[in-house]
Amino acid sequence: MDHSEEYEDLSRRSVLRTGAAVGIGALGIGAVGAGAADSAAAAPAPPGSAAPDSWKGPGDRITFEPQDFEALDIALHVVPDLRICALAVKLARAEKVRYPITDPTPLVKLLPRSRFVAAGHDITEKAIRAHLPAELFPIRHEGELAERVYIALLRCRAGTAAAARAGKLR
Repeated sequence: MDHSEEYEDLSRRSVLRTGAAVGIGALGIGAVGAGAADSAAAAPAPPGSAAPDSWKGPGDRITFEPQDFEALDIALHVVPDLRICALAVKLARAEKVRYPITDPTPLVKLLPRSRFVAAGHDITEKAIRAHLPAELFPIRHEGELAERVYIALLRCRAGTAAAARAGKLR
């Protein structure tokens, strides 16, 4: 299967989860520049009016089959935080979490124990509540759950790095 169209789309722009369309060049990754049509297509939707799949990034046309599990597992080793995102979705499915999720409480209840360490993260109720603030809610579906967990993990890493720079970590 020829994936050249998908790769071209991926190299042309990156859509940030905030809904803002940003050319990859603006991120300092390369100078490509999106055309006016690209910018219009990626313009943020008004709050509450986004299409159900609007959370998906520019790679959603690349598809996988069950026999591709090993390839996906290899890719998850590159960005271990995504494995935690997948685990959150898996646990939410197992517990039959109902959407929308309006606060961190249902996510805290997914913890397999009071403290869970994975991919360099110490995941506790306190950490969940600290890194998933009110502005990240509601979570309307599994895609947003994975996305918000990833944002929380990035916030956690940023906070840890800032504390280390300030000399607050041992």
